[in-house]
Amino acid sequence: MHNLIKFKSKSIDITPEIPSRLTGMQNNDTSQGIHSRLEINAMVLNQNEKFIYIISIDTLFISKELNQNTLVSSLQYFDSILETDILIMSTHTHYAPSLEENRIDLGSRDEAYFSFLLDKISDLLKLLKLENFIDIEIEVSNGKTENLTCNRRRKVRTLAGFF
Repeated sequence: MHNLIKFKSKSIDITPEIPSRLTGMQNNDTSQGIHSRLEINAMVLNQNEKFIYIISIDTLFISKELNQNTLVSSLQYFDSILETDILIMSTHTHYAPSLEENRIDLGSRDEAYFSFLLDKISDLLKLLKLENFIDIEIEVSNGKTENLTCNRRRKVRTLAGFF
């Protein structure tokens, strides 16, 4: 017997509108154009009125402030949501402005971008709430693939030649 799962999703562009200092850049350096756009993707899964919220942000990491004070409170657009029903993750890109000011080696937070991001999160969640659920089925299976994906942290060269 299959339990019906309902799904809805939405995405919003969060690319800085002006040149910005990206995570890990020197404090005086700014971006020089756009190679690819940044975005936030959000989805909601609903099975028997149990909701799971999944949010992915193009950033290096999710700061404590962004997670606790902003995303969780913004999700209150939805009725009676529990923090345990929310999965928030970053894509771990170094090509986005820094969102936390406590990481000295990564530079300081761009307050204008942080404010812009908060507005975009709010806009995205309002749009997501308006979306209609669609019925889906999720299937989990095992298998073997050949060169379909690779671990981005895999060792591709030895360190012997560097020392």
